[in-house]
Amino acid sequence: SSILSAILGEMHKVEGQVIINGRIAYVPQQAWIMNSTLKENILFGKDFNHQEYMQVLDSCALKQDLDMLPEGDQTEIGEK
Repeated sequence: SSILSAILGEMHKVEGQVIINGRIAYVPQQAWIMNSTLKENILFGKDFNHQEYMQVLDSCALKQDLDMLPEGDQTEIGEK
């Protein structure tokens, strides 16, 4: 985690350099969930695209979970 913090500029580097080709993403271990529907948490502000949305549900193995939720992907999640 220290090297990721250094790459992201969150940690002061004493010396050396960081060279990155392409894109890099950092996903912290602490989950962050909006107080909204499951669908809105998946979309996270992006426009709805049915094909992409279904691909996410499939990739994350969420389809069976949605069937068990009282309102499917419209179920409110997050802190109450």
